[in-house]
Amino acid sequence: FTGPRPVLFAWHGTGETGIRFINRAKLQQFADRGFLVIAPDAANIGSFWPIWDAMRLPATASGPNSDVTMFDSLLDCAKSSMSIDTSRIFTVGHSAGGIMVNHMVRARSNVLAGGIAGSGVFDLTGPGGPPQPLDNMLVMVTWGGDNDKWSGATPGGTSVPEFSFVEQAFMASNYYSTQPNVDFVRVRGNNVGHRWLDYNDWYIDMMLAHPKGTPASHPIALAPLPAGAAASASTSVYPLVPSPQIDCPAT
Repeated sequence: FTGPRPVLFAWHGTGETGIRFINRAKLQQFADRGFLVIAPDAANIGSFWPIWDAMRLPATASGPNSDVTMFDSLLDCAKSSMSIDTSRIFTVGHSAGGIMVNHMVRARSNVLAGGIAGSGVFDLTGPGGPPQPLDNMLVMVTWGGDNDKWSGATPGGTSVPEFSFVEQAFMASNYYSTQPNVDFVRVRGNNVGHRWLDYNDWYIDMMLAHPKGTPASHPIALAPLPAGAAASASTSVYPLVPSPQIDCPAT
């Protein structure tokens, strides 16, 4: 690879480390295409979900955030030691990492050229303060389909019987698709469960063709997903099926 390198900042999921997420999501493929891949380990300081500090109540959302500060510091370190393409800085994550992507593309939309929020909660991920339009960027929302659910325990032992990411994917895609400067793409798995949709070369092609400052197309032109992909890609919001209405009898 010659020339300044694009950057991929990767946020891992619950119970993982940075290197485990690199292996699970096959992020070596990004490095093979010239990206500098940065994948830190969480300090498990989140308040709502104790991995990354990505979800906060509005009253505290604009306060200092050490995970965002870490991003800034690691990026400055990379710039000081390598030739970095500052127009192609992207962020990706899955599950708890996808939550952090939903936070970062808003907290650092002036820096990031885009991101992939994989199966991430969208609620309470805003950076605080009055809503601001996002800078020009490419945002992809991915999830495994209607059976994208997670159950397990946090590092501190909090047990979660089951959580579905479908509604959160709808909320995220609904938000990003209405941002005037954002090229939005959703990739929905064909009910493959809670997993990273590893169509990485497809993502890379999209990212490299969309440096910071690229005017939004509305909709962006999509190449077909790889042959045999168990997923579909679209620039439209996923139509969420309403939950059944339950009327309780008067007592």
